[in-house]
Amino acid sequence: MRYQKKLSMPRAWPISKKAGSTYIISAIGKKKSESLALVILLRDILKIAATKKEVKRILRNKEVLINGKSVIDEKYPVGLLDIMAIPKLNQYYRIIFENNKLKLSEISEKESNERIVKIVNKKQLAKNKTQINLYGGGNLIYDGKVSTHDSVIIDLKQNKIIKILPLKQNSKVLILFGKHSGKTGEIKETINQGKLQEAIIKNKNQEIRIPIENILVVQ
Repeated sequence: MRYQKKLSMPRAWPISKKAGSTYIISAIGKKKSESLALVILLRDILKIAATKKEVKRILRNKEVLINGKSVIDEKYPVGLLDIMAIPKLNQYYRIIFENNKLKLSEISEKESNERIVKIVNKKQLAKNKTQINLYGGGNLIYDGKVSTHDSVIIDLKQNKIIKILPLKQNSKVLILFGKHSGKTGEIKETINQGKLQEAIIKNKNQEIRIPIENILVVQ
């Protein structure tokens, strides 16, 4: 079990540094600032268990799904854009950033069967096949047209792409990082300045200029 002092934990973790014990369980396997150990989500945030022992019992009973698969390790890292489902309690969540803090955003059961993921890179293969590399790790093979910074909708039951969401004018996006994290809006225009690519996002009565790498196309 890996622990660290609360005083040194990432600012993105939505946990009080003063309340409770001095140490907190640290997730492993993903970027620390963008993930939380499953036990923290179940015990400290959702409060569906009072102790780590109770969390272990819930997980042994396969009552919690992460991205469509049951997880039994309480240290399992649940990261940005992951889907957490607790069917027994009819609770379904997507992990997002809001105000620079990780947050469980409640979604419907139907939405929990699909995962929206950002394409961070791609590689052309033989016979018109493209390997697309996804945010948070993992890759899939696709035989259609796709671009870096587009999003894909993945059917979690079949582990296959069911739709491409292109990054273009009027696309609806979620801002992932920065002081506007958690906000949604539509792309008004995109701007290319050498290697720097930015988008102008219309959010209610304001326009936000932000690097394209910091947004996720959701519609």
